[in-house]
Amino acid sequence: MTDVRRSGVGRGYIEEKYPDIEEKIRKLIDGSTYGNPERVLSYTTESMRKISDELEKQGIKVGYVTVGEILEAIGYSKQANKKMLQVGEPHPDRNAQFEHINKTASEYKSR
Repeated sequence: MTDVRRSGVGRGYIEEKYPDIEEKIRKLIDGSTYGNPERVLSYTTESMRKISDELEKQGIKVGYVTVGEILEAIGYSKQANKKMLQVGEPHPDRNAQFEHINKTASEYKSR
């Protein structure tokens, strides 16, 4: 059976076309990233579609599914953030706790 497509034809990997796409996504989700105190896991409150739309404004055409795959590859969970549905006020030091955990985990991983 012969191939229908010629060699080199078709959509290439998004990272080949935009080598800095991970950095651009990290900048977009900066400030909306949270983690789990039990393990090194991060998630963002930004939707994949919103990230995709913001990238398109920067001239990068990428679908929300691909954004989700890139987020997963750089250590972000695609699970829904159920903690945001809690009733009541969060503890005032909650963000500082996560920042400390993330800093400690990053230092550990770099060693």
